[in-house]
Amino acid sequence: GGVNLGDVAAARKTIDLARDMLDRLLADDPHNAAALAERGWVEQGYWVLGADNSKSIAINNRARALFDRALALDPKNAEARIGRLTVERNRAYDLTWTLDRPAEAILVCREALARLRAQGWPKDVSEQAELLELHLLNRLGDAVYFAGDVPRSLQPYQEADAAVDRLIARDGEIPAWRLMKAEIAFNLSGTLQEAKGRLPESLRV
Repeated sequence: GGVNLGDVAAARKTIDLARDMLDRLLADDPHNAAALAERGWVEQGYWVLGADNSKSIAINNRARALFDRALALDPKNAEARIGRLTVERNRAYDLTWTLDRPAEAILVCREALARLRAQGWPKDVSEQAELLELHLLNRLGDAVYFAGDVPRSLQPYQEADAAVDRLIARDGEIPAWRLMKAEIAFNLSGTLQEAKGRLPESLRV
């Protein structure tokens, strides 16, 4: 879901190995919250490789169930908490792109953003949380756009753009932030192109 080489076959082979290792571990220790959370991230990996098709919703539901099991055992597990919100990001994507139900995706994104921002995140997952917020803002903009409100879809894209500029100012232009800046610019320029009187601004972006 981030900077990568695009080698899907090698990625799937590696994720399969992780799945098999974790399944063996969980067979011996089914109440291992950390292993359940990591197994949820394996499903997240499968979702990234196969997003926007008929199987993606089932994959995301498996990830949700695994993160929920981990949180039932350890409510403070940060990997499971952020994984559970990543499931909501994926759900919003599937509602918008796979199921053509963007109005529902708007609600999912707004609720997930509120939950993400209300929680404290330890340092080891803080960058994941920041990146997830940017993803959710982009998915919110997509959902509003495809629900038919092009002018209002600019707001979440602009909010994401301002946020990533702050992150670049803090960390420098690391690959994760540069990639996100590019995605936001793509969304902003295309949306501005359709907004009345804003074509010059679209060209600048």
